[in-house]
Amino acid sequence: MTYEVGVRWETSRMQIEAESSTEAKRKYCKQTGRIYNDPFCGASILVARKIPAPKEALNQRNIS
Repeated sequence: MTYEVGVRWETSRMQIEAESSTEAKRKYCKQTGRIYNDPFCGASILVARKIPAPKEALNQRNIS
């Protein structure tokens, strides 16, 4: 699944492939140099939103 991850109050977001929103936040922290467990700049200030898969891809999965 693809997640859109970023800091809550900022408009810029990064698309990350991950199994869950927690994993997406961890990957975001690793890529941006943040410390995941930091209470002031870690995962607690991030938001991860699942991006729905395109309908064409879903239809192809159901056919095969």
